[in-house]
Amino acid sequence: MKKIILTITISILIIFLTTCDYDPVTLPTSLDTSISFNTGEKKWVQLSPNWDQFNKPQDIVIAPDKYLYVSDKGNNRIVVMNKSGEVIREDNFGNDFTALYDLNQINNHQVQPLGIDIDSKLSLFITDSSNSIYCWNQYLNYLRNTSKEQASIAEYIVYRNNDNSELDTITDFAQTKRYENQNYSIENIKFTSLDEDSIFAPHTFFQGEAEDHFVAVSAASDSNCIYAANTKTQSIHKINMVRSAYLKFGKITIWQYRGQMDGNIATNGTGAGTVNDPTGITVDQNGAVYYTQTGENFGFHKIRRNAENKWSSIFSLNEDAIMDLDRFKNPQDVTVDDEGNIFILNSGQNEVQQFNFSGEFVRKAGLREVMIDTTIQDTVYNDDVESIVEKDTIITKYYNDLLNRPEGICVDEGVLYITNTGENSVVRFKLSTDLDVNLEEE
Repeated sequence: MKKIILTITISILIIFLTTCDYDPVTLPTSLDTSISFNTGEKKWVQLSPNWDQFNKPQDIVIAPDKYLYVSDKGNNRIVVMNKSGEVIREDNFGNDFTALYDLNQINNHQVQPLGIDIDSKLSLFITDSSNSIYCWNQYLNYLRNTSKEQASIAEYIVYRNNDNSELDTITDFAQTKRYENQNYSIENIKFTSLDEDSIFAPHTFFQGEAEDHFVAVSAASDSNCIYAANTKTQSIHKINMVRSAYLKFGKITIWQYRGQMDGNIATNGTGAGTVNDPTGITVDQNGAVYYTQTGENFGFHKIRRNAENKWSSIFSLNEDAIMDLDRFKNPQDVTVDDEGNIFILNSGQNEVQQFNFSGEFVRKAGLREVMIDTTIQDTVYNDDVESIVEKDTIITKYYNDLLNRPEGICVDEGVLYITNTGENSVVRFKLSTDLDVNLEEE
């Protein structure tokens, strides 16, 4: 998230630029991380200003309605912003985000948010390195604010068996899916007034074992489950969405969900597709899961369910650049755009590394590029005639000083949004070329 202020002179151009088996790995002899740019080549250019109203910002995601959510750990809150950087507490459409600005007490627990994600149902999921994953639903609160009728909640649902007319009364709404998939019809629903505010507030979505530490979360593209990174068990969990309550606002009804453990899709190890100190996670539109980690050997993994219904690694050592050993230093997060480009937040080197969907390195972002024209004069003799000639030499230097211990990253419509934790800010980068560097922010 940044604007671009570029200065071009004759001598200087500065641009603000579950588990799978694995084989023993062999260390590569070398790793070439050098980069170069050609004239007219695309580059990531910084947008300005930086957004700096945070205290230890951790993660950042963008919702289907294009609002940005930032986990502001030091202030115990989630900040909601539009793409112009304006902080939103309430908007003109009936959305009220006020409950996210004070997470000091959720079920008598003080929440310092770390990883966040939001699904297509506008459910926001929050981790804080505890054994709980929290949830808040934007649409549910929208209905509460805009409905002309008081909210009500179902006490039970009565189903009729269409084969023998027998009636079943259901109070555990997780069972309703089973009745819908069989030859049953709804006979009656008992609704009562909903006076409890806690159902609209941030609340516990899933609680694991006492020793669990959930640090990152991502929602599946179909919104039927989430994936959570657990640093205590060194695993990636799949947690299903199951119905927990049925709410009504006039003629509009909506299900509320809770989490139910489905198992691990990756477990501890040092091979491709295993887990070792996970840090960030995301899911693409095809259901593949990407995650970063700081343990050995690989800083990044992409896994997908195969034809045998097992999760396996997509990339391999010595075949895909994205799996080069020692390529990443303290990687903290990963995001994927609609074209399948992979962006890994390489926090230890204050940069972003971009790869295509095949795992081939494309370019870096977050670097400040300085091109220095070091013109020199030289004496040349031709037939004993002395003359002076000028030799132009361009020296390009790169500085990793635009980012400072970044923690979270997301991408939308060609713009990278990064929580620049060391500077307590959010910064942005937009893809451009050296031929159109005078970009104006929209």
